[in-house]
Amino acid sequence: FHTPGRHAEAYPYKILVAGRTRFTAADGLVTRRFHHHTLILTVSGRGLIEVAGQRFSAGDGSVVWLDTAMQYAHGCHPDAGHWRYLWMSIDGHGLDAVFAFLRVGQSPVFSGSAGVKALFEQVIAMLSHRGQTTDALSSAVVGQLVALLVAERGEQDEDSGERIQRLMRSLRA
Repeated sequence: FHTPGRHAEAYPYKILVAGRTRFTAADGLVTRRFHHHTLILTVSGRGLIEVAGQRFSAGDGSVVWLDTAMQYAHGCHPDAGHWRYLWMSIDGHGLDAVFAFLRVGQSPVFSGSAGVKALFEQVIAMLSHRGQTTDALSSAVVGQLVALLVAERGEQDEDSGERIQRLMRSLRA
């Protein structure tokens, strides 16, 4: 767990917590609501993601983006022996807007890219040894991750679901 420093508000993004997790089908599904965004990188095995009544599979190298303020569930896919992943919970300026225009609520799984794992590993290492640059570096890493996800998904037209997302952002603010 990471407690942002006294100057963390100066940066656009914050990493609240990060770690490594291994699930089996016997572990069940996580459904807790934390009211922030969570990024999950599948390292091995396969995960099951449930969002808005739809199910998605998260395989090796994929990145899942969840808004944990919304109803969701995630765990090991029933057809897999395990699901091992790296994760981080983030907060910051514009994340709700990016989440909406990428339509993450309708399609939370990204195929990922080669540099994503190194960024997740960097975050976990950074948070385990907090220094005066941790908040600045954390913000930069989240910015890089968001840029990679935007590059993968590309521009999309607004739909009626985005209007609801804008309302949710207003309510949070």
